[in-house]
Amino acid sequence: MIVMERKQKEVEETVLRAVDEVLSYPIKEEEWVWLRENLLSTYLWFARSSRGRYEYLWQELLEVARRKLALLAEEADAMRFPELEEVESRVLLLGDEDSMRQDHELVGMRAGLEEETLGGGDSAQFYDLNVYLNELLCIARLLDQPFQEHMRRLSSSLSSPVLFLPGPPKSLARCRAKAQVDYRSMRYPSSAHLLDVIRATWVVKDEKSLLEALDLLLSSQTHITAPTSSSSSSSSYLPACRHRHRDQHQHLQ
Repeated sequence: MIVMERKQKEVEETVLRAVDEVLSYPIKEEEWVWLRENLLSTYLWFARSSRGRYEYLWQELLEVARRKLALLAEEADAMRFPELEEVESRVLLLGDEDSMRQDHELVGMRAGLEEETLGGGDSAQFYDLNVYLNELLCIARLLDQPFQEHMRRLSSSLSSPVLFLPGPPKSLARCRAKAQVDYRSMRYPSSAHLLDVIRATWVVKDEKSLLEALDLLLSSQTHITAPTSSSSSSSSYLPACRHRHRDQHQHLQ
């Protein structure tokens, strides 16, 4: 901060240039770690800016980040894949979009207590976010390993090499936030709208490989089995519920 008082403009130009260079594509991991640990964690961003555009330096930092994101968005928008544009989003289980829930009548986990039994209001919300959601996450963690193994085996049957990336189970905090914000207007229990509690990603090389992967996933309705605390095991049906086409990305839940 002493340097900031004596050579404020020079320091600002130096740190903002460093941020700009580190955030330029492709971002190198070691440079990002250096930026995070040596610059982003300092108090200098709370100093007033001498550049005139914003009041504080942290606002200049956000402007650099916004500009870099805009450049990446332009590059992404410039990539067109005609074959993928023809793939439409669709609901794959019986019912409409609102029926695609963890408590779907064919395969889902129903709430142990009905909303009417709880009297609605705060009691229903408490059960939804603290009982139903926790039970859902416990089951998800039991099924995560066999799910990942199934997805890995399935990816090996494709004609082109696939990069398989297992995803960590969604955290309780993230699930609760989505249920309270994204699904707050949905019917009880709102946590049942969380379809991607466990997830995995396949990275393919081209449009043809992606369409082959999509067809394979849509045709592979199966059961996965998770061990329990006893000598028996629990089995869960693994259906394709919903396919979404978003900006050249194919999401299957």
